[in-house]
Amino acid sequence: GRDIRLAGEIGSCDVLVVEGHVEAQIKDCARLEISNGGTFVGSAQVDEAEISGKFDGDLNARRVVIIGSAEISGKITYGALQLDYVESSDDGTSRSGNSAAITIPRKSDDS
Repeated sequence: GRDIRLAGEIGSCDVLVVEGHVEAQIKDCARLEISNGGTFVGSAQVDEAEISGKFDGDLNARRVVIIGSAEISGKITYGALQLDYVESSDDGTSRSGNSAAITIPRKSDDS
């Protein structure tokens, strides 16, 4: 929930959804979701991350999706990056806009 505050180390997880405030080091997680209004501070090594809230720290992920409302500071290392934006109207409704995907091939140790 949005009122939850968590600090510590997370050894492994399938999916971590951040709606409140989390200060943690994640060593092995399949998916990290930072919701709009959620804040993650620390480091994370995950397969996939979706960020629409605030991220501050080091992120290492095979795939990262950044939603338009995201605020990011720190270092992100990724295999594929997708940028989505959401348009808001004066009546409070929102709709998804176009998305862009950038895929950066991983360098081999030989190059």
